[in-house]
Amino acid sequence: MSMPITFPNAGLRILSATMHFVGSCILTFVLARRTAYENLHTWRGWTELGAAKLSVILAFSDSLLFLLFTGILTHGAGLELSHGACSAAFFSCVFLYASSKVFIYNFLSERVWVVWSSIQLTSTTKKPRRWSSPIYLWCIFSEAQYAVIVTIAIIMGITENGNDKCYIGLKLTASLMLLCYDLYMNFLLTALFVYPLWKEGVVNSSLRKMATRTLYAAVVALTTSTINIAVLSALRGRELGWLCLMSCGTDVSI
Repeated sequence: MSMPITFPNAGLRILSATMHFVGSCILTFVLARRTAYENLHTWRGWTELGAAKLSVILAFSDSLLFLLFTGILTHGAGLELSHGACSAAFFSCVFLYASSKVFIYNFLSERVWVVWSSIQLTSTTKKPRRWSSPIYLWCIFSEAQYAVIVTIAIIMGITENGNDKCYIGLKLTASLMLLCYDLYMNFLLTALFVYPLWKEGVVNSSLRKMATRTLYAAVVALTTSTINIAVLSALRGRELGWLCLMSCGTDVSI
């Protein structure tokens, strides 16, 4: 009975369910592969993880939790059936989806540090330190600004439940601020990877390959996120709940 209320037609319901199921399977698979050889059943195993590897594991775990939780909300509880379910959908985007982005930003910042520390080694005999590197500090400072964006998102969030529909999103001002931030991070991280690749002889071949792979991953991940936020802004920050969750779910799966 809820199908024609929540979804315009059965095809879109199937599409939404497929995204949640397939996305959850993909994330479970890659998370299992990523942690297969890690000693994560002990505290020591967690402390031995590098910052980049830890960020990847947390990003996968967070994204999987987001897909499972929003899948239950969409196809179990029914977003349109209660204001609580509709509000839970909004806060899952604010906290779970947003935190997965923080982990991705942190992973990319760590990769930037690896590349740029090798550049510093060519001009000095001293081992570079993270917290004395202007590039690394710039990345971390840029990440920290996301807390301001999330706070604004909570204050200027949209949660509307009525007429058998659930709408969630952000007011236009908050949507545009989030879009500008995403574009800034996209440009910053891409530029910090492109420069070492563009300058011949700056990094060795193995680091060049790592930087190239990470650059491709960064462009894909950040571009899908930017498109998602741009669509939300074009809709003046107000989307049907199931559509917003499906868009965010597709983003975290990619």
